[in-house]
Amino acid sequence: MKHKLIQSLRPSFEGLKQSLANRWPWQLRVLLYHGLYDDTCSCPPSTADPSVFQPLSKLRSELTALKAQGYTFIRPEETLSVMGKRGKYALLTFDDGYANNLLALPTLRELHVPAVFFVCPWHIENQKAFWWDVVFRELIARQVSSHDIGRRRREMKKLPWHILLAELDREFGIEASMPVSLADRPMTVNELATFAADPLVTIGNHTQHHAILPLLDEEGAQRELQTCQDSIAAMCGYRPSMLAYPNGSVNGAVAEISRSLGFKAAFTTVARPILSFGVVSPCDSRLIPRLQPA
Repeated sequence: MKHKLIQSLRPSFEGLKQSLANRWPWQLRVLLYHGLYDDTCSCPPSTADPSVFQPLSKLRSELTALKAQGYTFIRPEETLSVMGKRGKYALLTFDDGYANNLLALPTLRELHVPAVFFVCPWHIENQKAFWWDVVFRELIARQVSSHDIGRRRREMKKLPWHILLAELDREFGIEASMPVSLADRPMTVNELATFAADPLVTIGNHTQHHAILPLLDEEGAQRELQTCQDSIAAMCGYRPSMLAYPNGSVNGAVAEISRSLGFKAAFTTVARPILSFGVVSPCDSRLIPRLQPA
């Protein structure tokens, strides 16, 4: 009974939240995307986890809708300067470094929208598919149910990155981590370097191995972030000032490491807009939430 009551009130509560959000004089929506596919000429990828991928048309529709609602898309380096400033702002972000993110560039140019792309250099340098795509592809081929695939992924996510990758090789074989299509292929080093040179593109730190940082000791977490900085600098010519925590996972020690390494802003995967006007406390620049497309 209690659950049904909560469910019945949810639409009204969500509507109230949106109504209040529309009335507040300042807000920032940070959008989070991962993989893309061009739905004008292809279907959703069948060899990679479909929950990670969004059609290009949806990206374009969301950007266009926010512009129509009066949002100004900001450059990543403007994030902190607009916090508390009157107006409606949006920041577009992508995680991981999929090669299919290159498909976004014509839309960004058409709509004049800048974006930050958080990448994992080890996958780029070694051309290895991301572990969640490998698990999905291999278990789907074995006709494992979606429920059991989800359970297996949750189990593996609890492992530090080096143990996880070893487990991936043991269970599926080394060859299973080779990308099989644009859906699961990371950018190449040359693709990333060319992409990073575009004025609408900023490259951010997503750790070297897509490591869930609280699973590591402080030395290991700092090494993941610093090695990623060095790798991106070698490929793109600059060290990122923005960090996105893999899986959105962060604790006090990790937040302090991000501060000590000089990151100006760090993003989680908490799904909410940032609102102000004395209603909520100011957002911590090391814990900036993001909204994922539904």
